[in-house]
Amino acid sequence: MALDRFNRTSEERQAAASRRRLAKERVADRRRKAWQLHLAGVAYDTIAKQLGISKTTAHRDVGIVLSDLHKNRLDSADLERARSMARIERLIQALWPAAISGDTRAAAECRALEGQRIRLLGLDAPVKAEVKATVSVGVVVVPAVAGSVDAWKAGQGDARAAVIDAPALVDVDP
Repeated sequence: MALDRFNRTSEERQAAASRRRLAKERVADRRRKAWQLHLAGVAYDTIAKQLGISKTTAHRDVGIVLSDLHKNRLDSADLERARSMARIERLIQALWPAAISGDTRAAAECRALEGQRIRLLGLDAPVKAEVKATVSVGVVVVPAVAGSVDAWKAGQGDARAAVIDAPALVDVDP
């Protein structure tokens, strides 16, 4: 029996190859569906029931897709962002018909989900503005004893003085 595969005709080998290719395509399609359901937050037992497979196979299929994504160098933050985006988009799609037909609660939920999507994509980042400024730092000599600065400037203050660091003076051009 093991030698039968070597004694097959060309047509039989082509038919066997075609069956293997179809089986691989079915498995890949099943894994895509399992991944989409997982992204939507569906439990593994429900995924298994919907796809007609065991819970273990559903878990393994999702794990294989995750592994493939990691092999393609998606880091965990990108992966989690993709999961969250898919969930948010599915929720918006589900609520959208009710929201546009006047359901204020559904509209509020859509608005909140859209806000989450915007934050997730980083579209709410502050706008960068260019500011030109001139900063001057210097040393100022001030009177060391009691007396007003005005009196000191007028030459009436104590001759003793202290040297202090002046605060930075900033001129900002809008």
